[in-house]
Amino acid sequence: MTRDTPSADRPPLTADALRAIAPALDRLAGRYVSLWGATDVLRGGTAERPRLVLLDPAAPAPADAAEELRALDATTLRVEDADGFGACGEPIPFDLDAAGRVTRMRVTGVSAWPEEAYRARRGDAWRHADGVDGAEAESDAHEEAAPVLVRAAAFADLDPAVAYRLWALRQAVFVVEQDCPYQDMDGRDMEPATVHLWVYDEEDAPIGTVRLLDDGDHARIGRVVVDRAHRGRGVAAALMEAALEPVRERACVLDAQAHLEHWYGRFGFAADGPEFLEDGIPHVPMRRPEAGRRTP
Repeated sequence: MTRDTPSADRPPLTADALRAIAPALDRLAGRYVSLWGATDVLRGGTAERPRLVLLDPAAPAPADAAEELRALDATTLRVEDADGFGACGEPIPFDLDAAGRVTRMRVTGVSAWPEEAYRARRGDAWRHADGVDGAEAESDAHEEAAPVLVRAAAFADLDPAVAYRLWALRQAVFVVEQDCPYQDMDGRDMEPATVHLWVYDEEDAPIGTVRLLDDGDHARIGRVVVDRAHRGRGVAAALMEAALEPVRERACVLDAQAHLEHWYGRFGFAADGPEFLEDGIPHVPMRRPEAGRRTP
């Protein structure tokens, strides 16, 4: 159930009031996950003086960036410090269900969910991938990835607004960012067997996409792209995992930009021919054999 966020300017709770809500604060502790990563709320102190801190477990030194939290009430905390990723004085509300279980937390304007609940919601559409993004544009970050929701649809099932934004993202990276004028819309997006996969950000804007084509005796992956501002968070890896899932028994090919050959190797692809230039950019043809021919 949701509720209005109380003012962060209210005075500190009295010792008696804090002691009374201490058991309720225990349920707020735990790991919360969003598209951006994980956030830990840790409970310490004593029953008389409960203490909670907020930290980023992926930080190089998480304890150094820990932020002291103060309880405003049994379901709202407030950032007391600003050395990490919160703003001093920022309220952090928690939503509870009818049984009193935490269903959501909001920090720095982003919703995060209890880790177990987040992963339980994944179904076949959720994928978890670690490491660096392998967008066909540059990828230069190595960060712990969060679970990512990958959506998929055939061209005929794409909402027009979604299709427009996916194509716009491809143009922004492949044509504008890479300064490479070329015919991105080649007709294959509309083929009945083509599957488009994409990831939204918290504002429901596509931040990454890939397409899966049917070339007859093998599948083909292409147009792997992630918005510059969202690289290094495992988005491209999640897209690759999801694209390969329906063709896991089949052979699959792709043409990788040469500097990403090693990255695609993580998914079982190996060079399958000499390097070549496409639109002035070095590429390497790569292939992942059908299931029975893969090296264990």
